[in-house]
Amino acid sequence: QESGERVATLINLDSYPAPGRGYSAQRREALDDQELLAKVMKRSAGDSSLLPVGPLTVRGVAAAMRRGDGPLANLGEGELSRLIGLIRHHEKLRHNFTPRSFSGRMVLFIAARGVTDVSAKAASWRPYIDGVIEYHPVPHDHEDLFDPAPLAQLGPAIAAELARAGSAGGADGTGHAAEALEPVQLRPSRPQDSNR
Repeated sequence: QESGERVATLINLDSYPAPGRGYSAQRREALDDQELLAKVMKRSAGDSSLLPVGPLTVRGVAAAMRRGDGPLANLGEGELSRLIGLIRHHEKLRHNFTPRSFSGRMVLFIAARGVTDVSAKAASWRPYIDGVIEYHPVPHDHEDLFDPAPLAQLGPAIAAELARAGSAGGADGTGHAAEALEPVQLRPSRPQDSNR
């Protein structure tokens, strides 16, 4: 938009503006190696029984992942160390990033496993979106959004949004978005709304 292009719809997969600005030493300490290694291990193996006993180390987690058949089973110690560093770097980028304003419609897919009210997550985008924020709760964790079950919901919904955007709002014929994920809309507040 800033360079004059038309953007029909902004599609967002469970991403939010950082609640506080800046990447503090306190935040960096909160992301300790034990927590990060446990998350990587859980994501890769899906089986906490493979976790080594005692304090986690890169060597122990890499060996445990090799015993499983998860997507990261072939990572060596050096690659796992770099992955942990990359996770920290992405967290730093996220906390130092301030979104720009967008005029138009945002479609937000919210990872909502075990959560009944996700409206606050959608509302976190209100300062940056001048338009409708349509959100779809997806009953899965963020880390699982690209697994087969969530993709079976997300794929048709995103395809329908892309078809809608490509035809300037025309019918896409699939009907998947509304049926599969039940959208909710947050409309921008207007000055006249405050008088009601």
